[in-house]
Amino acid sequence: REAAFFVDNVLHLAPGPGDPTGPVPGPVAGMVCAWVITAFCIVQGPKTMSWVVYVTMPLPIICLAVLIGRAATLPGAGAGIDYYLNGSPLNPNPLANPRLWSAALEQIFFSLSVAFGIMPTYGSYVPRAKSILRNGLVVAISNSAVSFLAGFCVFGALGFLADRSGLTMDELLASNSAGGGGLAFITFPAILATLPDARNFFAAVFFLMLFTLGLDSAFSLVEAVAAIVKDHLPRRVRAEYVAPALCALLLLCGLPFTTPSGLYYVDIVDWYVTKLALIVGLVEVVAFAWFFGDAGLAGGQRFREQVVALQEEAKGMLGTASDAVAFTYVVLLKFVTAPLLLVAVAVALESAFSQPVYGLPLGWQMVGGVWLILGVAIIVGMAFVPYTPFNGREAHEERKGGSVAVRL
Repeated sequence: REAAFFVDNVLHLAPGPGDPTGPVPGPVAGMVCAWVITAFCIVQGPKTMSWVVYVTMPLPIICLAVLIGRAATLPGAGAGIDYYLNGSPLNPNPLANPRLWSAALEQIFFSLSVAFGIMPTYGSYVPRAKSILRNGLVVAISNSAVSFLAGFCVFGALGFLADRSGLTMDELLASNSAGGGGLAFITFPAILATLPDARNFFAAVFFLMLFTLGLDSAFSLVEAVAAIVKDHLPRRVRAEYVAPALCALLLLCGLPFTTPSGLYYVDIVDWYVTKLALIVGLVEVVAFAWFFGDAGLAGGQRFREQVVALQEEAKGMLGTASDAVAFTYVVLLKFVTAPLLLVAVAVALESAFSQPVYGLPLGWQMVGGVWLILGVAIIVGMAFVPYTPFNGREAHEERKGGSVAVRL
């Protein structure tokens, strides 16, 4: 029932991609509203954006607590949670699958905004005396802890849906309602509908939470680009025009995703673009770990000298005077993180082109694949562009002291 309403009444979902029908009014209205609010908040500055954080930080925890409490009492929830903790009988050792680890890394990169240019932008708002290590640990541990707790809610809800539908967990997970948009707009609403009291209130709160979380993500994505553009604008160009212009451009780019075939386009693009983040992360790690310094290895700098230079830089980053801690960081960066990222990228690229989304032909796969290829081409091309140092101290002083949103 929930799936039929979402697919037929909200999305007007077509049987496949390529439907010639124009955008659906409901999704278009929601997207216009979101981008207008995003542009307004960014123009007003970090203090205005921070008000959204006051909603997006506690509200998901409250909703998660309500959903976990309700899901745990529903029939079939125990089987779903057992599936979450122990896996499927059909696949007794899922952790041996390298694609699972690569996909998990893609999700962590996305949820932490790693390799999207967002963290360096937000870092420019933070006073220089703040500890990067402490902030990074708090964000990473909090993200993983909330994700782990959310798993009980998700699989408890899926166990209930499987029990109600007469399906096994494996059969349910193979359906579109078990993940992505189906999880947010089918599975969770089904749990909220079982609440004995105030179901409409909690449903309104839940969807308000989704909307504000979407705004939070839009803030981070736009601000990462807008900050760079504004830092390099000629003084005669007014900086407050940058965010609205970017939001208008992104609104136009998003129109194909509001058509009856839009959900297919979202899944196709998402399948490939998340893999681009791994590639960007690999390039960043290798560049910093192996080519840091005035000349780097390419300029003939000896390995020992490069390690010492990197170790001194790590002390400042980690906020420590310990040579042992800094050296351990350098060793892990060079010989653990970089090789593991290389393997993850290889697995991600193999799965990207060997597992077509929806089993679609190559032409439709390239709708998403072209973004991956374009991103790789830009990364390769940047290696041949002369680097012009940019003194961002003035821009940093303008941003310092503001508080900004963090994508959840």
